[in-house]
Amino acid sequence: MLRLLVGWLVGWLVGRTLALGYVCLVSAPPNSTSRANVERLRLWFERTQDQIAALPVTEDEMEQDYRRLSFIAFFEIFRQVVGHCPSRGEAMHRVWLENRNMMKRLCKDARKQQRRLRRRERRLRTTVRSSVPPFPLPFAHLCRVAVARTLCVW
Repeated sequence: MLRLLVGWLVGWLVGRTLALGYVCLVSAPPNSTSRANVERLRLWFERTQDQIAALPVTEDEMEQDYRRLSFIAFFEIFRQVVGHCPSRGEAMHRVWLENRNMMKRLCKDARKQQRRLRRRERRLRTTVRSSVPPFPLPFAHLCRVAVARTLCVW
């Protein structure tokens, strides 16, 4: 069941990647985990990184493309590990899920902290505006008067 899910997911991602115009990894048979497949994955990953870097897109789009590429490469490595040793593949899957959940929690906490800091900044600005009395005369006028008096003394 897990192999079927991973196979479907990698196929879906590869299809999306091909739609974006990338050259994609030729899928190996489900039970092959040879050294040649690992080397082919490394070469494909490097070549696709170079292709993404050469695309005329914004930084955000490029970051998304790099994330997709890393995701595809991770699941190809995962597929190879599951083919060689299913229990290691299961452990790798659990670690990946925990890492993803941790990142979600960190992003949520960062957004909450950012909102809290913005509210605090607004309160401080309001307090400063209300507690500082306005100048009786504009500051530029006061400077001109001071300069004029200094010039008259000489």
